[in-house]
Amino acid sequence: MTADEIEAIVGGYHGDAFRILGPHAVRRKAKRTPTWEVRAFLPHAASAAVLLGGERYPLEKLHAQGFCCGVLPGDPAAYRLEATLYDGRTVEFDDPYRYGPQVSDSDLYLHTEETLFEGYRVFGAHVTEAEGTPGVRFAVWAPNAENVTVT
Repeated sequence: MTADEIEAIVGGYHGDAFRILGPHAVRRKAKRTPTWEVRAFLPHAASAAVLLGGERYPLEKLHAQGFCCGVLPGDPAAYRLEATLYDGRTVEFDDPYRYGPQVSDSDLYLHTEETLFEGYRVFGAHVTEAEGTPGVRFAVWAPNAENVTVT
């Protein structure tokens, strides 16, 4: 991960946020034990932490606008995020990047080939469940958009 990629995440114009945000296995040359990172963009948080197995692992703010990262021992596992907001409140929530992309490469390929005949099943808003967590998946095709926001 480079400084330019962090700037692109903060600026809202990175082309593949899943490649940067969420859980990522990392290799440490000096250590033989497995480690992984959780990366999150939390502009609303004064500080943040990863909650995993009853433990709390603080995230380091790598960018003043709220790009955070923390190293955890072991292999990637299900976790939650905790953020202390600027007004002092603390909130706990699921990291949407923990679940990986929800639209398959196959569907994207068929769409660009113009043979995805049931695109309504892929694009738009759909109630879904990922790893036991209920939610809504939003997917749009906007190849010329600099960014897209759901409100």
